[in-house]
Amino acid sequence: MWENQNRLWEEVKALREGQNKLWESQNRLWEEVRALRLGQERLWDEVRSIKVTLDRLVVSEEEEAWEVVGYRLRELGINVKLDKVFIDNVEVRIYGVSDDTCIFGEITVRLESSLIYELEEKIKLAREKKPTLLRPKLIKVIYALVVTPQVIELAREHGIWVLSVRQEYTPLIIHSL
Repeated sequence: MWENQNRLWEEVKALREGQNKLWESQNRLWEEVRALRLGQERLWDEVRSIKVTLDRLVVSEEEEAWEVVGYRLRELGINVKLDKVFIDNVEVRIYGVSDDTCIFGEITVRLESSLIYELEEKIKLAREKKPTLLRPKLIKVIYALVVTPQVIELAREHGIWVLSVRQEYTPLIIHSL
């Protein structure tokens, strides 16, 4: 009986040692979880900071585009207030109406050919879903900071006026609808 009791105490002792190891492991895990949470909080702070910066840049880019495009249009005798418009959930970043002329366009940092096709699709969407946005005359425009020669030719083929603050890459064309 004493022997069995001693074996039981040994097992209890081994169980306590095992339990203490588990507690130590659990404490290490909690420390790691706390460290991960702190890291995650820092990442979210960075993401929020990046978002604020990006929002400021986008607003500045839009305002610059509206100002430059509006100024160039006024030089041609077209007075229009530019803004953005939504067709369902699709954003058109340059939009304005002056009498029988509609200005419909996009803003980008680097003009890629995909944006030219995207603009054409947005015009098609406007015809189908919100034809009241359009007028008998249409000016398609893309304001871009960086424009490559290959894309200029494609924009010219589509009759899209491409410009930046420094220059006009393609001529303004007034399309009849």
